[in-house]
Amino acid sequence: MGPTGSGKSSFIQLATGHEQVTIGHDLRSCTHEVQAFRCPHPIDSGRSVIFIDTPGFDDTNTKDTDILKSIADWLTETYKNGITLTGLLFLHRITDNRMAGTPLRNLHMFERLCGIDALQNVMLVTTMWDEVYDMAIGLAHEEELKAKYWNSMLNVGSRILRFGYTHQSAWTIVDQFTGIRDRVPLQLQVELVDEGKDLSQTAAGSALYQWLEGLITQLRELLAKL
Repeated sequence: MGPTGSGKSSFIQLATGHEQVTIGHDLRSCTHEVQAFRCPHPIDSGRSVIFIDTPGFDDTNTKDTDILKSIADWLTETYKNGITLTGLLFLHRITDNRMAGTPLRNLHMFERLCGIDALQNVMLVTTMWDEVYDMAIGLAHEEELKAKYWNSMLNVGSRILRFGYTHQSAWTIVDQFTGIRDRVPLQLQVELVDEGKDLSQTAAGSALYQWLEGLITQLRELLAKL
C-alpha cells in the first residue's frame, strides 16, 4: 500500500516478473482495483508468495471512498475465508520534500486500517533513492520520517527498509516476513466482520469521512466569501 507513484506496482513486477502488472511512469494511478499475483520464492521453490497490489487513496480516476470500499470488500472476503495477511508494505517516496495533505492522510488511513496489533507486521519502505541528488537530504528525510511521522508505528514493531528497485532488493524486503508466525487480522477486518460495523463506523472509514466533512466545510466557507 501507499500513495500513487510510490512504486507499489514496480515492486511487485520486479519481485514476481509478472508482465501484467501495470506500472505508471508519472503520478497518475495505473492500479484501479485490488489485484493478487502469485509467484514461487526465488530460492525456496516449494514456497509461493502472493502479492496484493492496491490503488492509492489519491487515485486520479477513483474517489477515495470507493477505493476504501474496494480494499475493505477484498479484506472482508479473504478474512471470512480464513485468510489473514502475513504482513504489509507501506511504500513512501523518499524524494517527497514534506509530509502533508494527501501523503499524511494516506498514512493516517493506513494506520487505522491496520490497527495497533497488526502494525508489528508492517514494513515501512522508502523508494526512489536513485532519484536523490544529495544523499544527505535523503537521509535527513528518512530521519524526519522516523522521528516525526512513523514514530508511533515503529514503537509498536513496524520496521523501516529501503527499496533499491531490483529483484534482489524486493525479495530482501519480502524475506523480512519469513519469521512471522503470528498472522494478525487487520483492525478493519475485525471491525467489519467480527464486530459487524458499517465501513463508515470503522476507524479507517471514520477518518476518511471526517476529512471529507472538513473539506466540505472549507469549501462552503470559501464560497461564502465569494
